[in-house]
Amino acid sequence: MVRTVDELIDPSTEKWDFELLSQTFWEDDVQIIRTIPVHTDMDDVVGWHLFWEDDVQIIRTIPVHTDMDDVVGWHFDTKGCFSVKSAYKTDSRLLSENRQKRRWQKPKTGELKLNTDGAFNSDKHDGGWGFVLRDDQGQVVSSGARREDFLLEAFQAELLGCLEGLQEVARMGISRINLEVDVALVKEAILTDDYRLASSGGVITEIKHLIGADFMSCTVSVCKRDGNSVAYALAAYGCNLPSGSYNTWEVPCVVEELVTSNLDGSDE
Repeated sequence: MVRTVDELIDPSTEKWDFELLSQTFWEDDVQIIRTIPVHTDMDDVVGWHLFWEDDVQIIRTIPVHTDMDDVVGWHFDTKGCFSVKSAYKTDSRLLSENRQKRRWQKPKTGELKLNTDGAFNSDKHDGGWGFVLRDDQGQVVSSGARREDFLLEAFQAELLGCLEGLQEVARMGISRINLEVDVALVKEAILTDDYRLASSGGVITEIKHLIGADFMSCTVSVCKRDGNSVAYALAAYGCNLPSGSYNTWEVPCVVEELVTSNLDGSDE
């Protein structure tokens, strides 16, 4: 398993190992990497930084600090290991899934779409979540929001929004649903087993069991935050509700304007 970049260099030729590059990266990227000069006389240093911009994971070069220790800069793979390949594949998936239209998209005729979101206050470790269920004309069927007094992380808030939204849909007797979120990691958590050992693994397991027991069909997709504006506003509203308060509505006044703008296209 390739763990560091220097392992991609053939020590006998002091050039990129084409076979290893081909096994690790997409073909187009292999060609780009092979144009990068190789410096075998240099020590390993922190050469990039992973960050989030509009919920897309980006790699950006930063000034080198040789006094810094190595840190894990990406997610573990399914075996609990990290490597250059797992980092690359994760980043490629997230970038691909987030190249989508910003405006909310109606579901197919006769179908329903559930949008969910979470909000997190890192200073107080509290927050809230919100969800909105809409039909193929964009009309709100149901929505809800709640304040959470203790959260471990933002990821937990996102997952709680999904869980509560799906529970409301199940209570309504709906067995087919399109779930849409604005964080690709939430989709990854629901559709794979990669995050079963995460701190929010219990919530993930509950979501999986709910989908398996109560739904004949549940698709999960990722949209840009602008396409999730109603659920986002509901999550922010949930943060300001009284402790333990859980509200449900058809069209709450706090999002009436957003719902209307979705329908007439004025938010494009």
